[in-house]
Amino acid sequence: MRKKDDDIRKLFDDIEIDELNYERDEIRRTAQENIEKVQQENRKTFNEKRKIETDYNLGDLVGIKRTQYGVGMKIRPKFFGPLKIAKKMKHGRYEVQKHLSNTQKFHHLKTLLVDEAANLVRHLAITDTAYNTAWERLKEIYNRPRNIVNSFLEQLMSVSTTTKIDAVVLRKVSDGANEIVRGMDAVNQKGRDCWIIYLALGKLDADTRRWCIERSMETDSPTVEEFFKFLDSRCEKLELSKRELATGSKTTTHPEKPKRITQSMVAVENRGCTKCSSTEHTLYGCQQFLDMSGLQRRSFVKEKSLCYNCLRPGHGVNRCK
Repeated sequence: MRKKDDDIRKLFDDIEIDELNYERDEIRRTAQENIEKVQQENRKTFNEKRKIETDYNLGDLVGIKRTQYGVGMKIRPKFFGPLKIAKKMKHGRYEVQKHLSNTQKFHHLKTLLVDEAANLVRHLAITDTAYNTAWERLKEIYNRPRNIVNSFLEQLMSVSTTTKIDAVVLRKVSDGANEIVRGMDAVNQKGRDCWIIYLALGKLDADTRRWCIERSMETDSPTVEEFFKFLDSRCEKLELSKRELATGSKTTTHPEKPKRITQSMVAVENRGCTKCSSTEHTLYGCQQFLDMSGLQRRSFVKEKSLCYNCLRPGHGVNRCK
């Protein structure tokens, strides 16, 4: 009887174990199906965004896209390179070289240049020595910090203004101004001098502006102090020239050329009108002379050997005070 109870208990245990194993297998099978389903969905999503890898050959020139984000990244190059494929590995991976030969640099440089810049180096062959020649030539023409700074400032002055509350326009103004400031920082123009000089030059006459620019060509970034010295020198010369014109023949700044004194006296003594011989007015105030055409007046001045500048005899334009 006892043995029979043990057999029955063992039979129930075996049945219970079989049911547990079956439930476990069902749970495993369901879990496996769910895992495969999730994997399929992930694979589908991944493949939708996945690009087919580009097959490069040894020696090809490539660029690596910049993925860092932070302050000042907007004005930096979007790609690292050019880089040379040095070794080809599995799964679309490559080893690249950072340093290229001058020939390779020149080849890549020619592919990037357009318009006038491309024409400057078009006649040069792609060799190691030609790269240095082309690079120096391009630097001479385009590496002009003052022109770059002026272009940035002109862009800032041309940024559109707004009189209404509009987030789009405000964002456009903010982005434009921020980009210009970043560009100024990139050429090491972080001070106030370039701004003041640019605005001050816009207030000057064309001759004075040209005079200041010519005398500051030796430096890429003139300071405000240097600019004010140029203006002071210009003012002093203009004041001296006015003083010389006011004194006339009484003073001379070139005692080593006495001929000017004699010629100036002739011009001062002859105060009458050369056209009508009147002593009440000079030639440029004579109505008869003013009524003549431009060609007739020119012929008359040439016939009487008068100065084309002051319309007086005794000297030419090159010696006119």
